[in-house]
Parts: sequence; C-alpha cells; structure tokens
Amino acid sequence: MAVLRERIMTNATKNILLSILLLSSIALPLHAEKDPSIVTSKKVFNLDYGNSLYYLYQQKYFAALTQLKIAKTISPIKTQGFAPDIIYSGLALRYGINSLASKQLLFLAKSDLSKVEHDQIWFYQAKLNLLNHQDVLAETALSQIGNNLPEAFLQEKNSLLIETFIRLNKLDGAQKQLDSINNNNDDFYYYSKYNLGVAYIRAGKIAQGTKILTELGELQSDKNDLLALKDKANIALGFSYLRENKAQKATDYFTKIRLNGPFSNKGLLGLGWSYVLTDKHKKALTPWVELKSRHTIEPAVQEVLLAIPNSLEKLDRFKAAAGQYEEAIDSYKKEVKKLKATLRLIDSGEFIKSLKPTNINDDSDYPWLLTDIPETGSAVYLGQLFGTRAFQAGFENYRTLLYLNFVIEGWKDSLPTYKKILNIRQSVYSNRLKGIDLQTRITKFKRLDKNFIKLTNKLDAIEKNNDDLALADSFEDQLLTRLNKLQTSIVDIQDPDEALPLLERTKRLRGILTWDIKRDYIPRLWSSKQTLIKLQDTINRTTDKKDSVKSSMSTASVDFKHYSSRFTQAQTRLDAIDIKLQNLLNIQKNKLSSLASTELKRRQLLLSGYIDQAQYSLARLFDKLSAEE
Repeated sequence: MAVLRERIMTNATKNILLSILLLSSIALPLHAEKDPSIVTSKKVFNLDYGNSLYYLYQQKYFAALTQLKIAKTISPIKTQGFAPDIIYSGLALRYGINSLASKQLLFLAKSDLSKVEHDQIWFYQAKLNLLNHQDVLAETALSQIGNNLPEAFLQEKNSLLIETFIRLNKLDGAQKQLDSINNNNDDFYYYSKYNLGVAYIRAGKIAQGTKILTELGELQSDKNDLLALKDKANIALGFSYLRENKAQKATDYFTKIRLNGPFSNKGLLGLGWSYVLTDKHKKALTPWVELKSRHTIEPAVQEVLLAIPNSLEKLDRFKAAAGQYEEAIDSYKKEVKKLKATLRLIDSGEFIKSLKPTNINDDSDYPWLLTDIPETGSAVYLGQLFGTRAFQAGFENYRTLLYLNFVIEGWKDSLPTYKKILNIRQSVYSNRLKGIDLQTRITKFKRLDKNFIKLTNKLDAIEKNNDDLALADSFEDQLLTRLNKLQTSIVDIQDPDEALPLLERTKRLRGILTWDIKRDYIPRLWSSKQTLIKLQDTINRTTDKKDSVKSSMSTASVDFKHYSSRFTQAQTRLDAIDIKLQNLLNIQKNKLSSLASTELKRRQLLLSGYIDQAQYSLARLFDKLSAEE
C-alpha cells in the first residue's frame, strides 16, 4: 500500500505541474511560466530606487512594488528617468492591478521617452490589452513597437503578436509572424506554433493545422515541457483522426506518445479505440490492460474499465467479460466512496488546509508551485483539479491573498515596536531639553553680539579718521607706552648734556616704531575687516542654530504627537485592510471549495452512469449466458 500511495502521489505531483503548464490551447498565450523581464537603469542614483531593485532582483515583486509606491507617494524619484515608472507599470501588470497599470502606462505614453522606453511601454500596453480582451487595441499597441525593444522582451513580443492575430482570426498574419522567427530554441515559438495549429483546425483549415501539429509531433528536445507539448500535439491529431474514422492514421500518432508522459493515459485510451475502429479488439486489449493497471482516479482508466469487457464480448469471451464488468462495478463503487469522503473533507475545510503552504515568508512572493502533495484524503484529486483553468486561477488568487495576509500581519506586528522606539526617543529628547539652559545662553549670545557691534563701529572710526596707530598690536602698543613714559622722564632731567642725547634717541626709536605701524596700516585694516567678516558669519550661523534649537524645543512635543497620530491612523487602516482581506480569503476559500465540490460531484455523477452501464451490460450478459445454457 505504501508503494502504491507513493506512486499515486508522484503521479499527482507530475499532473499538477504539467497541467498548470499545458492546460489548454488558445489562451493568453500558452507558454512556459516565466517572470516578466524588466529592464532597469544601469546606474543607481536614488536610494528608494536601489531598494526596489534589491527586492526585484530577488524576485520579491510585492516588496519592490511597495517600495516604489512609497517613493511615489512621499518622495518621487527624479534622478532615474522613467525607469522607476516603467518598473512600476510592469509590477502592477504582473499582480493583475490592471487599473493602476493602465493609469501609469497612459502617463508614460505622453512623456518624453527614449526609444527603448517607448518600445517597452507599448509592450506592456499590449499585454494589458490582451488581458482585458481588447484585441484590436493590443494589435495597435504592438504595431507601435519599433526596433529598440530590449532582447529580454523579443520572444514574448513575438508570442503576443501571434496570439493577437489568432484572436482576431488573422491566421495568415500569425503564420507569417511565426515563419519570421528564426530562433527555434525559443520555447515561446513552440507554444505559439501549437496555438496556431489548433486555431487552424478550429477554423476548419484542417490541412494547415494538421501540418503544424505534425511538425510539433516530431519535435526533438530534452525539455520535459516541450516533450509534453509534443505528446499533446500527437494526442490532438490522434483524436482528430478518430473523429474522422481514420483509424490507421490515428494509430500512427497515438503510438508516438510516451508511456511515462502526462498524456500517456489518453494516448493508451486512444490507441485502443483506434484498433477497435478496425475490429482489432484483441489488439486493443494490450494498451487498455496497461491503462487499467493505473490508478482508477484517472478518467481514462475509468473509461477503459468498460471498454475492456466490451471488447471481450466482441471476442466471444463472455465469462471473462462478465468478470471484468463485476470488477469495473467494484472499482467504480470504491471510487464513489472515495469521492464522497473527499466531499466531506471539502465541507469540513480540510481540503483548503491542504492547499496552504507549510511556511509563508518573504520568499513566498517568488513564483510558487505545489510540488509537495499534502498528506490528506483529497490529495489524489489535486492533479485533476489543477487541470481546470478556473481552479488554477482561483488557487493563484488564494496563494496571493495568503502572502498579502502574511505581509499585513507583519506590518501590524511591527507597529508596536515602532511606537516603542518613538516613545524612547521622546523620553531621551525630553531629558536632553531639561539639561539645556537656553535663556542663559541667549543672554550670553546677545552680549557677544553687542561687543561685535562695538568692534565694528571702532574699526569704522579708525578707518574714517585714518588712525593708523589704533591698529598697533599689543607688543607695539606696550613699546609706545614705554617710550612715552621714558620721554616724560627725560624731560625731568636737569642736566641738558645728559637729557638731550637720551631725548634724541627716544624720538628716533618712537619714529621707527611709528613708521612700521603706519607702513602696515592698510594690510592691518584689511585683515581686521576679514576677521570681522568671519566673525559675522559665525554669529549668523550661531543665530540660525539658536533659532532652530528654540523652534525645536517649542515644536518637539507637537511633532511627537503628530507621529503618534500617524501610528493611530496606520493601525486603523491596517485593521480595515485586514478585515477586508479576511473577507476576501473566506470568499476565495469558499470559491475553491465550490469549484472542487462541483468538479467532484460531476465525477461522482459520471461514475454513477458508468455503474449503471456496467450493471446493465452485466445483466444483459448473464441473460445471454443463461439462454445459451
């Protein structure tokens, strides 16, 4: 049982991954899952822009989008050209915020863009138009793209153009565009080719569609997704020929399908029916018996449980046929029992729990696939549920809502921490204010300011009166004072012979000193003025700081109250968002449960029909055997 369960779980995992990739044909557009390429500026001049790139390169797209939104709201980025706006548009488009993307693209379309930015904007506009089913506008947008689109966009641009032509039923244009693609290593090329082949067949152009799908059916590749696409092309061709009763051609295509691929069950079923068309019932049993050995959850296996006894009847192996009918009835009833149990799990909420990731963190925004099948009774049906586009879209929305819930909870949890930090800063600030005697410092500053005015007036008077001796330095001033005193003392000497030589020498020294002072008057006056200019600048800066400190001291309490108010507003907004988010989560859970329940009930009804058919055939066979006896 453990081995069987492991095999079931492994197959279910493969089915989930490949059904997501190869769900349908004509859609927007069928190709391998790729993240949107976003061309960014090579140089970073703005911190907010750098932070958004930091998250973008880690594929944390929501964090990058949030960073750009904050910057646009608080401090618009003006040093990176239009690169932030282009990234913002691409991320909004990725998250399905089409109204925001449309508004941003409209603004950019009217801006003075470079040629590269111009082509990039119209690329995003075309994607947006296709998402909104505005196919004519998408064609117009694609026609606006010149030859400057970054290389990372070229493959998807060709795919979008082919898809647009297909939607507008311009299949010749799609064919021409497909033929112009030289790089056959481009995965987009093969998916676009498949879409075009299916479109030709749906348009009644069987020959063209068959030719394209046949080429895909011969594709050589070592990539699992392309090999699955190859099998899908052969499946499409095989069943197409079955509907036309061309059994041999159908057989040729069914035999090309891999036994271990995601379409092997359909291939084995179709191969058996192609043999039945030519009455080769014994040969049909070979693929059907192989198919029967697989798990009965698969629709193809359930169908073949009735097909095998039907062929045995054609071979007149009535007892073997009766045994197969009984076995089929038993298998169907067991499957119905499992379906009922799974429906009960859906009603109890266990099914939704199985879809929730074990851990949700900052990396959950990275493109995520359900690669680990949960250990629940409903797990075996996940692969088939993921085979429907509605369930895939619902699951993606549910996953996104879970991630947003994680983000909102993180923001709510961080608010008390930020508020505590604010309270600590407010307390520290208040304590610092208490230690500042601002009034005493202002009084001292006013006294200094008065002294500066006196100095200025004194220098102006010196310059006006040409009072050169007033600019003598302290040493020179002392010498002049000493010489004046010495001259007074010499005058008091009674002996002329002694006094006259001393007086002459004193006058000579005073003359030399006075000459030196007068000679340096102009430089000294200029130097004094420069000193006063510097002093004035210092006083002005001190005045500004004084005013700033005074203003801060008077407004600090108001600023802190403003932040407290913002915290309250943020908490209120987050609470409102959380309520809305929880409602959306509940709606999405109910939607997923409803989708799963509807699908499983459809399966249950189908199985009930199979049981009725098997019981009727078994009764008819018993009647026939009784009549023969």
